[in-house]
Amino acid sequence: MADALALDEGSDEMQAMLVGIKCADARRLLPPPEHGRPWELGAPGPGSARLEPYGALLRHVEAAMRRLAAVPECADDAEQLTLVASHAAAAADLLMTVRQDGGPAS
Repeated sequence: MADALALDEGSDEMQAMLVGIKCADARRLLPPPEHGRPWELGAPGPGSARLEPYGALLRHVEAAMRRLAAVPECADDAEQLTLVASHAAAAADLLMTVRQDGGPAS
């Protein structure tokens, strides 16, 4: 989606590229999924408000990774999970600045 946003009229290309970088960095830290495939998403419709569900999803990933890092059984991976959470949080923040149609979405 970040790649599509970088090419989308009305989007900040640099911010969209940074979203993609943060997501890719986080993805590289996690094992590949055992089932299914990553979602293939095109750019959402126009306006920053259309990005809010994707920002919320990234915030959900952040929270899930932080909770998982706190589980005693995951102590060996806690640092890596916390780093993934940080990448997801950064991507969520950056995503909300990609489209400048009246300021960041609330």
